[in-house]
Amino acid sequence: AIEGIQVGLGTNLYGGFEQAANALKGVHVKGACPKILLLTDGLPSRGTRDRRAFVSLAETLRESGIMSSTIGFGFGYDEQQLIDIALAGDGNYHFVHNTGDLSDIFSIELKATQEIELRDCQLTVKPKDSVLSMELLHDYPTKHDAGALIINVGSVGRLSPRRLLL
Repeated sequence: AIEGIQVGLGTNLYGGFEQAANALKGVHVKGACPKILLLTDGLPSRGTRDRRAFVSLAETLRESGIMSSTIGFGFGYDEQQLIDIALAGDGNYHFVHNTGDLSDIFSIELKATQEIELRDCQLTVKPKDSVLSMELLHDYPTKHDAGALIINVGSVGRLSPRRLLL
């Protein structure tokens, strides 16, 4: 797929994301944790531009066991969109000021993938009846179920600990 990239034709970020997803569908290697690294230096100018579609695809991939991390080059892209994709995809977001940073980022991503101990980890907090309210002070996805707060903390590993503040 990389040899098909052409310069100067705009940014079809969703198309690239979707192609990577299709390439990984059905590929299962025991003990492996597949991950997409979505790189961009610009805003989506071609193809799907709907922010929710990107997050939805990242969520669907995560549910099928594929993580998504994002890498933004320079200052011409939507940082929040890349953060949202990475959060939904149980991955990481990286800012690249110069291409020399890429080898460190690839190393971090490879190590993080190899060090995963738990996938799709959820924490259920069921307070005593005397607790009147509870708030999570993080951006982890949550839901309420039968008086309990269920927090989806994603993958947890030696290089990706999770900290929660309630």
